[in-house]
Amino acid sequence: MGQRNKPRLQCIVCGGSSWSPIPDPVIGRAITTAGLILDQSLSRGHCRKCGLGQRINVPFIGQSDFYEKSYAAYYQRAGAAKYDARRYEVMAAWMMSALGNWTPRTVLDVGCGAGWSMMSTRKIFPNAVIEGIEPSRTNSDIARSHGFLVHEVKAGQGSNFGRKYDLVYSNNVLMHVTDPVSFLANLEDCLEDGGRIVIVCPDSSQPSNELLWCDHNFSFMPDHVRRLASKVGLTVTHWAENPDDVTVLNKQIFVLAKVGVEVVVGRPGAPPLPPDQLFLMRCDYIKGWQAVNETLGRTVASYDRVLNFGSSMWTWLLAAYCPDYWARVDACLVDGFSGGCIDKEVLPFESVKLGSGDCVVLGLNPQTQAAMKARMAGVVDALTWYDLVWI
Repeated sequence: MGQRNKPRLQCIVCGGSSWSPIPDPVIGRAITTAGLILDQSLSRGHCRKCGLGQRINVPFIGQSDFYEKSYAAYYQRAGAAKYDARRYEVMAAWMMSALGNWTPRTVLDVGCGAGWSMMSTRKIFPNAVIEGIEPSRTNSDIARSHGFLVHEVKAGQGSNFGRKYDLVYSNNVLMHVTDPVSFLANLEDCLEDGGRIVIVCPDSSQPSNELLWCDHNFSFMPDHVRRLASKVGLTVTHWAENPDDVTVLNKQIFVLAKVGVEVVVGRPGAPPLPPDQLFLMRCDYIKGWQAVNETLGRTVASYDRVLNFGSSMWTWLLAAYCPDYWARVDACLVDGFSGGCIDKEVLPFESVKLGSGDCVVLGLNPQTQAAMKARMAGVVDALTWYDLVWI
């Protein structure tokens, strides 16, 4: 009787209450974007009415102290400060392009982390006053060490900073929040009249790895964000798809304003997929990862020593969703860096002597794996897992 009376989950975008469950890559195992593997299933659902993706039947991680206590690990990946630098510069340039000739005097970076995006923003707007919001004490302190004022708080919690801002920038935060409408309303509260909000988040119009992170509570297509923004009186003045750069994949950028004519720059020739078709594609994408788990684990079984090249977020996905493979990994290798990666040691690649019984699995962005495999040709067997089962 209790189950019968349980209220049905309503979609935050369209109000629908019919959800299709997306298969789990691995039952009882999921990973966050901070590299924390949890003993819970990914548990994603698909709104049959509008195609919104959402975690269902599990509490949102943001309802805990995860971002305050555990998110510093995202910035502590071996070599991350060096190898991620270009990505933040590309996103800053993308933001500048989306804003056109408009230049802010004051900028608030919401979810500023360790300050990497603020440092890139400072390069494109050198005369602007730039401040940040960040819930993690560790990340806030690092950002402050770069000369920024950082408000140590979650957006929406005591965000009265004594001023408003010309530009409110939120980079890869919207999909993490527990209530996107309240979050956007809070950004609007921080905005000067005539100001702009810039939102960068994954574009779920096509399935991608954004589905795989259990701290991504939502998967948004462009129209989802537009409809959510309209609920709090914000209009989309600009939208653009991912820049053509290997460091930034499957993203979308929005410029929002309190008033103005909606002029949305869309993706020519690519209208949104019908929800039922998108659901099937999402299921196929997850099945691809299930196949990688099976195939990669079987492939490395014949080697004496298994080494993983990289400690990036692609390596984290392999660690979470290819557990048989990850159990065989002896260490991770990174050019010029040492440290740790989940439960494996990270060694400088140049310090490891490779033998005929070794294999190196390229735990890297799929678009960079072919070049790395060519680099290792004649030295060691390098496995590009997207060749095993393309996803």
